Amino acid sequence: MGTVVVISSLSHLCHVGLSAYAEDLQSASKRLYNMFSTGVKLLHGTMIPCAEMDSTAIRAWYDLDQWLRIGSPQQRLSDTAGKTNLLFVRADSQSTATQSAYKVRYRLPSAVNRQEPTVWEMTGRSDLLNSKAKFSTAEEATVMEALLKELNKRFHVNLGVGGELLPPTEEADLSTEEKQLRVILVGGSHARRLAAIMGGIEVVRVVDLSRTGLVFTEDTAAGLTNSLMEALKEDHDGETLVVYNVFDNVSYLQGEEEKWSRLEKGEDCAYHAKGKVKVASMEEVRHLFRPATALFRAGGLHKKVIIPPMERYVRSKCCSDIRHMTNYTSEFLAQAADRLTGIGERRQTTCTHAGCPTTRW
Repeated sequence: MGTVVVISSLSHLCHVGLSAYAEDLQSASKRLYNMFSTGVKLLHGTMIPCAEMDSTAIRAWYDLDQWLRIGSPQQRLSDTAGKTNLLFVRADSQSTATQSAYKVRYRLPSAVNRQEPTVWEMTGRSDLLNSKAKFSTAEEATVMEALLKELNKRFHVNLGVGGELLPPTEEADLSTEEKQLRVILVGGSHARRLAAIMGGIEVVRVVDLSRTGLVFTEDTAAGLTNSLMEALKEDHDGETLVVYNVFDNVSYLQGEEEKWSRLEKGEDCAYHAKGKVKVASMEEVRHLFRPATALFRAGGLHKKVIIPPMERYVRSKCCSDIRHMTNYTSEFLAQAADRLTGIGERRQTTCTHAGCPTTRW
């Protein structure tokens, strides 16, 4: 089945309008495809208003659903959309007939996954509400139950259905007992440095799986994955937080054009860049995404923190040797900052693709 991403935003639709919203949805779909090619499916979800909607917002939602139904049925959750649409129709309505007076033209993409723009004429309805207060608890439960049932049926999963939806305040944990937080450190020495800081906090128990000078490869990833899975087997009465720091020592390369290699440790046990230094391109670290996915997935449903590559050689040179980092210029600094941002963002999407429910930076 892979990963299913359900996306929607009523506030964004109301803010930018249908045309811009459709283009943004198309852009999100394209970014997902470029990152993963296969294994990820984008669906448009439902709308849950948290404040009163006016007629313009209701009509925008209805026209958006028409666009998906006609042009992109594979990206539409039909049962869920049908349940939602009924909540925007007058209760005394006797007919769903359309009227020409309600037609509106838009210039929209021909589909979520097709670029060419097309003029769409949306038929509208005579029985749409002029306004709609935020959904009641019962209405929200109806829509969310339809969403879960449709996902279960369509993708053969077993998402929990049923139970009353209550505001968070009504289910607040009133317990005053402070449970211990288990923090598992996975990766290189920057993760290890957190052990000394957190070790002095009474309600925190640190499990240190980090290694000094770690070079992240498929082999070291397999070892870290096994160690993490073993650590998580231990009984723990409280929350667990997994901290990952795995890409520091593979994000920088040394050498000259066409002859780049990983940095090596010097006699001082620190990494040095002989000749020029650069931040690895996305293509040069792409082979590490798969083992990283397995490592992130090993963390299960626990909360996670991903430490992106440090700006170590952006802040200063590796040493005073003039033969090292010979290209330490403003051009290098600008490129390094841009590439580090890209690697950091890809770490987050890799973690999401691995099925991690919460990713914190």
